[in-house]
Amino acid sequence: QIDPYVDEIVHCIWDEQTEPGSGSYAFFAPGDREKFQRWLGLPYPQESPRVFFAGEHLAINHASIQGAIQTAIAATIDYLKHR
Repeated sequence: QIDPYVDEIVHCIWDEQTEPGSGSYAFFAPGDREKFQRWLGLPYPQESPRVFFAGEHLAINHASIQGAIQTAIAATIDYLKHR
């Protein structure tokens, strides 16, 4: 379970951000990517997935737009497998 590792979930509206680049991509502390990578992209609920995740934060190699595109393709394929 990932729950013990989650301290806080913060939501923001990008249209209301006033500082350029403040939070534009995921930043993992040393070791966090290895610790959480397999949990972050799991579809929800796992028994009968209805929500699929994509984004640069899920990419194997941290790569903003490219990583977002790669994970979007992977999430789409995963969705089609579960239809």
